[in-house]
Amino acid sequence: YLWEISFNHYYNQEPQIAEKIGVDKIRKICRGLHELMNGDYTPISDRTIGSEQKFTIYLDEPEFKLKNSDKYLTVIGKIDRVDKLNDDTIEVIDYKTGARTDWSSGSNKKKEVEDLYNDIQSRIYHLACSKLYPWAKNVIVTFIYLVDGGAFNLPYADSDILETKKIVRKRLKEIELNDNPGRTITWKCKSI
Repeated sequence: YLWEISFNHYYNQEPQIAEKIGVDKIRKICRGLHELMNGDYTPISDRTIGSEQKFTIYLDEPEFKLKNSDKYLTVIGKIDRVDKLNDDTIEVIDYKTGARTDWSSGSNKKKEVEDLYNDIQSRIYHLACSKLYPWAKNVIVTFIYLVDGGAFNLPYADSDILETKKIVRKRLKEIELNDNPGRTITWKCKSI
């Protein structure tokens, strides 16, 4: 029942994309979703304090000033789910229906825990939560790969924010120095 509601929601948003999803992929996702619903990370939880939580992070420090502009970097995104584990800890849960492939490696190897921990997406989630939930001293980012490995837990603390900003700054510099960026042809995020 929940699968049908979710599928119809996203199908109606972008039917031209949804029509291209193969039956085998849908079966794998359904199996993964069934396991999710009956497992520790079921979305039917009274710990959930945020769902499709939107965020905007204004990075107005000098190192985030945009090239040839008086504006600063702004990061906008959405978190699938946020659970409160205790008075000091929240858990960000991000559902993944694709493969755990490290597209930036060139070898299509699987992302391991260390790769996910250093990934800009998990770190941006942590940074966003430091603004959205300032009382949370600890943030666990959990990626749940429904068809490729299950749950991966990545713990962050306030002391990680400086490293996160360094990673974001490095990525911003790479983008600013790229005079001929490749055009994204697909709606899927292959790498950041």
